[in-house]
Amino acid sequence: AICEEINNFHTNNSYLSGVQLHNKVRATTEFNEAINCDYIVIAVPSRSFSEVITKLQILNLRNVGIIIATKGLLNNTLFSDNIN
Repeated sequence: AICEEINNFHTNNSYLSGVQLHNKVRATTEFNEAINCDYIVIAVPSRSFSEVITKLQILNLRNVGIIIATKGLLNNTLFSDNIN
């Protein structure tokens, strides 16, 4: 539902009430759609970060900027430990 709102209305009222997103921002839950983009914003809870970054690494993305907007920390874990 959030992806549909972002893609159709360029808003995310659940988390960014009153904010209009740029019309080029596209949300997806399908990792293979990331292949043809310039940047990927990873905005998931910290407990899901490792799973998401692992799936993205499988795609072997080159020349794609990664922006990490993950909230929270896991005990005894650094995000950089999950990125190669």
